[in-house]
Amino acid sequence: MKIKQYDRVILKDKNEASIVEILEEDKKFIADIDRNGDTDNEIISIEDIADIISNADINEYEAAEIISTMMVIGIL
Repeated sequence: MKIKQYDRVILKDKNEASIVEILEEDKKFIADIDRNGDTDNEIISIEDIADIISNADINEYEAAEIISTMMVIGIL
């Protein structure tokens, strides 16, 4: 399974997460995990990931723009 930055994944514990940074290619990642109505930022390994929900089709600049807009309107 090839995980890319900004991919949306489902973890083996059934929580969904967004990959925000790749620490080691195909091994370790920083993920924003949706858990109990909150978001936890954690380091996860490839073994924690059950499947990819959606692949990120945006580049880093587009992602930064989206995050910036979300912060301005109060979502983040």
